[in-house]
Amino acid sequence: MKNVTKIAKKSAGLSQKCSVCPIMKRCTLEIHRACFDSFVEGFKKDVKATEKEMNKKFKAEQK
Repeated sequence: MKNVTKIAKKSAGLSQKCSVCPIMKRCTLEIHRACFDSFVEGFKKDVKATEKEMNKKFKAEQK
């Protein structure tokens, strides 16, 4: 999947997690950035794992 980082950043901006965050009232710019970066990294890892699983299933079907 191309442009995974761009899609992840857009999805992070649409996330409503901040509304349920326990430290929301004490959230600083640094904390917000750390949460954002963490979401993007997790999203990218999930996409990579999903692609790997799909490829594995596709190869199994080809046999």
